[in-house]
Amino acid sequence: MESKYKILAVDDEEKILDLIEDILLTSEDFSFEIKKAKSEAEAYEEIRKSQFDIAIIDLKLGEKGDEGIEIAKKIKSISPKTLIIIATAYPSLETAISALRLESHDYLIKPFTPEQLISSILRAIKKIKMREKEEIKLIENSNFNDFGEIIFVSEKMKKIMETVQKIAPVDCEVLITGESGVGKELVARTIHKLSRRSSKEFIAVNSAAIPENLIEAELFGYEKGAFTGANHTKKGLIECADGGTLFLDEICDMPPQSQAKLLRFLQEKTIRRLGSTKEIKLDVRVIAATNKDIENEVKEGKFREDLFWRINQVHIYIPPLRERKEDIPALANYFLKKYSVELGKEIEGFDEEAVKIFEKYPWPGNVREMQNVIKKIVIFSQNHIITKKDIPENIIENSKYPYITEDKREEILRIDEIKKKYLEEVIEKFDGDVREAQKFLGVSKSTFYRLLKKYNINPEKIKKSNQMK
Repeated sequence: MESKYKILAVDDEEKILDLIEDILLTSEDFSFEIKKAKSEAEAYEEIRKSQFDIAIIDLKLGEKGDEGIEIAKKIKSISPKTLIIIATAYPSLETAISALRLESHDYLIKPFTPEQLISSILRAIKKIKMREKEEIKLIENSNFNDFGEIIFVSEKMKKIMETVQKIAPVDCEVLITGESGVGKELVARTIHKLSRRSSKEFIAVNSAAIPENLIEAELFGYEKGAFTGANHTKKGLIECADGGTLFLDEICDMPPQSQAKLLRFLQEKTIRRLGSTKEIKLDVRVIAATNKDIENEVKEGKFREDLFWRINQVHIYIPPLRERKEDIPALANYFLKKYSVELGKEIEGFDEEAVKIFEKYPWPGNVREMQNVIKKIVIFSQNHIITKKDIPENIIENSKYPYITEDKREEILRIDEIKKKYLEEVIEKFDGDVREAQKFLGVSKSTFYRLLKKYNINPEKIKKSNQMK
């Protein structure tokens, strides 16, 4: 028996869902784990709990007939590797275009026969196998590391991954910091993968994405009747991660009350669902992450100091891509090969000029930005070698100038404010007489007027203001 493939079937008709399940469970060649959803809400609940190899989605789902599209978009955003099979009883040019825009793997017209469904699934499995084979080959041939998509050659990242290998088997809490897009979740997943918990769930939670009034219900769960709308008992994400790892991204955005409850869980390893007095003992490793200066957040009273020390048993800082430029060519080549395989393109690599542009560009969005840029390049390129012509104009333009960090930008703005104020004071001192002000400053006429323009200073207004005093 082959590997078990996870399939999500989404349709508002129960008989269609049962048909899909019956057809797939009779397969002698493949083993399937099938989850069914009759609505957008049910589909999101399944997506939240696990990743799927294939999703079969009714395009005209819901009252408005557009929920299928939204579900497909959600799946692709959360799990880009999931292959989408669109099913519709209303085949048209419009629905075909919708399926194409969603980058769907296949397009089934309802009612479909068992043979048509199996054929579509077999094509998807073939694609999955090819992709897995290419990814294994790519990683084996890369000589970079054994950490999946965490591609690196720099000494900075080597030291970080050495730390990851050391702490993964140890049940300690970990705090990962670094700018958006540096790969904090990838590092967290690697820690989970290398730990004794690897066979259990890894559940990622973006603290900033959950509304403040819902975060406790999401994390700790609730009992039926705990609040208006709580029509059934629901496990929280911490409980869903029992035996595994809970990744709390953007932890600095967690509300104070939730911080207190999280601290209690970390200390006691027990939770209480909302509306319940029963203590539930859990075994969960927590890995937290933030792109903010968490120590400063503690100083300003925005983040609990006791919680900070509790999650900061091991601290991993991931530097931005611009501070480890030697990783740029390695990452660029990895993503190029990855998306060439996924999108069926025969692209061999980058020319020297293209690599130099990438090395000079500051990548403010870090690895995530590079991944998106290179995927876009692969989609639109018609060449076997990527050249400057294939690179987006904004990347080329911004590779010409040195990158200014946020701190540096604020410093420049403060200096500009001081300069503007001083210039206004000098002009005021001479009652708006620009010649006298220019002489006092000891600058040329052209420089003086350039400064007036830069700081939007009107000497006449200053003169009138003086006269009115």
